[in-house]
Amino acid sequence: MERPSADEPGQLDRELAELVDRRVLSRAQADHVRWAADADIRVRGELVPELPPDGRSGVLDVVGYVGGALVLGALIFVGFTLWSDLTHASKLALAIASFIVPAIGGVVLVLSRTRRGLALALLALACLASGFAVHQLVQDEDLVWTAVAVVVCSAVGAIVLRSGVFLLPGWFGAMGLTIAATSTRDDWPEQTISNAIALGWLAVAAVFLATGVVLSRQLAWALAGLSAGAATIPLLAFEHSVLALLLGTAVATALLVGMVRLQYPALAVVGCLIVLGVWPVALYQLIDTALGVALGLVVAGCALIGSAVVLARMRHARERTIR
Repeated sequence: MERPSADEPGQLDRELAELVDRRVLSRAQADHVRWAADADIRVRGELVPELPPDGRSGVLDVVGYVGGALVLGALIFVGFTLWSDLTHASKLALAIASFIVPAIGGVVLVLSRTRRGLALALLALACLASGFAVHQLVQDEDLVWTAVAVVVCSAVGAIVLRSGVFLLPGWFGAMGLTIAATSTRDDWPEQTISNAIALGWLAVAAVFLATGVVLSRQLAWALAGLSAGAATIPLLAFEHSVLALLLGTAVATALLVGMVRLQYPALAVVGCLIVLGVWPVALYQLIDTALGVALGLVVAGCALIGSAVVLARMRHARERTIR
């Protein structure tokens, strides 16, 4: 690619704007390319280049993150200390404000095409707050519509903005929806409810597995692994130890194989967590002695050590390739 000359800034700006519109580059990346081009022109003109815009952007992003954290912290403080003393109207106003404030801030930043990272973070926070607002609006004691609101908002954000940041609130909403939808069935015995929760979480895992094909593969598949691993909890609660052991081992193995083939460390972390959580409990239930816990911890330790060795070798091989 030819270096842009001093008489081509308009063309470069147009091309960068087009790439940002097509979401090939983020606004921060485009700004850095523009700075690099200007710096190259200044160097050839024997001028001192200015600092890149990243520092200024980083400061503004931090300010925005702190603002969002303060809003969230204020809500938590009120929820734990003053909530019972508030009137229904005050609770409703606070819940709606917790959704509207980050939502408007995120939308404004998206439309202005600046601070995309901050915009997405605010919108993801708004997705979680939407459940809080719906809970107060409809007095959703069973939390079904609360979870639905979080899932719908997260799905809309992921589809419209094509960002994996919405997968995390969507995952929380989907996992909570499974519990809320099944626990309200008073005509079901506890074991049936437990089995339904396990199947629901496996369904959530399948959805995120499919989502990872088109969006944020590492995060989506890590969340899919967490969902499938969580499905062993209801099984262990009713001492379906063998089934839980088989499911947890299968999921952990798939995640570790995926880590080796795709070089996604997050998959290894989730796989090891599943082994660490399932094997000690399942073996304790099967053997009915502390020896089962010890054996489970040994297996989990071996999995962790093996993952660390594989990751270290992969990193060493990558560094040798770069050299």
